Amino acid sequence: MKRKLISSYFLIIFIAVVITAFFQAQFSRKIYLDEVKNRLANNSYAVKWVLNNTSVPYKKISNELSKKIADRITIIDNSGKVIIDSEVDAAKLENHKSRPEVKSALRGKKDFSIRYSKSTEQNMLYYAVPINLKYTNGNGAVLRLSIALKDIEVLINKLYEYVIIDMIFGIFAGIIIAYFYTRRISKPIGEMVKTSKYIAQGNFETKLEVNTNDEFAVLGSSFNFMVDALNNLIMELKSRNLEIESILNSMITGVIGIDVNHKILYINPMAKKWFNVDYENFKGKNILDIVRSSRLDKAIVDVLDKNRKNLKSVVIQNGDRYYKIYINLMKFEEKAEGAVIVIQDVTEEKNYSEMKTEFVANVSHELKTPLTSIMGFIETLKDVEIDDIETRDKFLGIIESEAKRLQNIINDLLDISYLESSKAKPENIELAEFKISDLINDVALILSKARLTKKIKIQPYCDENIVFTANRDKLKQLFINLVDNAIKYNVTNGKVFIRAKETETDLIISVEDTGIGIPKEHIDRLFERFYRVDKSRSRAQGGTGLGLAIVKHIVMSMNGKIEVVSEVGKGTKFIVSLPKAKNIQTTT
Repeated sequence: MKRKLISSYFLIIFIAVVITAFFQAQFSRKIYLDEVKNRLANNSYAVKWVLNNTSVPYKKISNELSKKIADRITIIDNSGKVIIDSEVDAAKLENHKSRPEVKSALRGKKDFSIRYSKSTEQNMLYYAVPINLKYTNGNGAVLRLSIALKDIEVLINKLYEYVIIDMIFGIFAGIIIAYFYTRRISKPIGEMVKTSKYIAQGNFETKLEVNTNDEFAVLGSSFNFMVDALNNLIMELKSRNLEIESILNSMITGVIGIDVNHKILYINPMAKKWFNVDYENFKGKNILDIVRSSRLDKAIVDVLDKNRKNLKSVVIQNGDRYYKIYINLMKFEEKAEGAVIVIQDVTEEKNYSEMKTEFVANVSHELKTPLTSIMGFIETLKDVEIDDIETRDKFLGIIESEAKRLQNIINDLLDISYLESSKAKPENIELAEFKISDLINDVALILSKARLTKKIKIQPYCDENIVFTANRDKLKQLFINLVDNAIKYNVTNGKVFIRAKETETDLIISVEDTGIGIPKEHIDRLFERFYRVDKSRSRAQGGTGLGLAIVKHIVMSMNGKIEVVSEVGKGTKFIVSLPKAKNIQTTT
């Protein structure tokens, strides 16, 4: 750096001195030429006066005057012919009428001219003035004084020598000054570089000492302040990193951080344990080297490479264990920087879910066979002649009623089992486009017998133009269960209001009755299987206790929401929000 500064200063000084010397030489040359011109002009006045006031022949007096004033004297008539010349035979000279200074003098003007003279074979400075002489019979003439420029050039060259000597001494002095000044500047800069290297090695206790009273002292103070602030920031970051690492190490879930190239940045102890990572050099390895799963790889590509979602979940199997993995995109200023993978062990939940589904299916199938036998036995008994017909019919009626009730339970359990299975997920359900008003009319027709028994009036409020895309059978079952409940738990001559409207993203359905209502303490458990608010009343109404559970599962299978608003003695209102088909986002 010191060399660069000295070189820069030398270049600046050299250019400055050269430019200064050049202009100084040009200025000095101009001053000297102006001085010579003034001398020629003054001498011309003197010669002009002498020529007009002397009786001595012009040739003789011109020669004497030329020697005294050291200038060449030439007299030219108005035709351009040289009459007298103090240095050259006038007869040998050519006509001078075309000479620029002579032309100006003939027009009555005074003029200077610098040009090469053929007669003297050198550069000359000429000065011509108009004059009237007896010799020219009053026709006018030109008096011209001239001087050779070689004498002037010798003096100017001498001046240039002095200028060059001054320039050399100036450059030499400038280099010496630049050297000491550069040394003074580079010393604190060198200290800064040295201190910076110590700081780069992590030694933040090093301080910069600048023993000056100029800007470097302010810079040194600012540098030390910056080092202290940087040290505090690094200590704070280390403390935060330790806190975050302690939290991640204490989590019962696995956490893996990856970059945009799917390379591992971090993995916590729980993830190491689950996937048998017993080495420390995990950084830089591909995530598939640890978790070998094509489903996980596809999910990472969807989130990180294709940027389809900010958050995605996937369930994978590793040995006899099942893990649910959440992949969340990491962004910085709207640019993907990597992803955080959170892993949960869902083996127990999955086993329980499978056992539950399997249990319902097994129980349903086990019950279905004897129920078929009971129904067949009932038909047989009806054909047999029994003396007590009233007793037989009563007996058979009870068996038939119970058999139908059990059959309803089985059907409901099968429905729930289906809704909980993967077959009921949105991507596996067959969708169709239909009018909601037509569906409501179908439901009202199906339940017409039930509503007439209690003189219930169904009042639909639905725009006939509302068209929805979904599984029609499932949505129909949802309506039937809700409206059937609204009829069963309504009062005589009550009303059931069925409303449907759409927003930009959702279909909003509500079923409201004017019945007995539901106490607040029961609302949270209303969708549990076999849960009854009033067990005796529910059984008397013929319900299975699974209707609302089925409704909830249907809503969940469509990624919808359901809520209940009820007041005892006034009625209950079920509100269902279902996203339109284009807004449904499935999970895998």
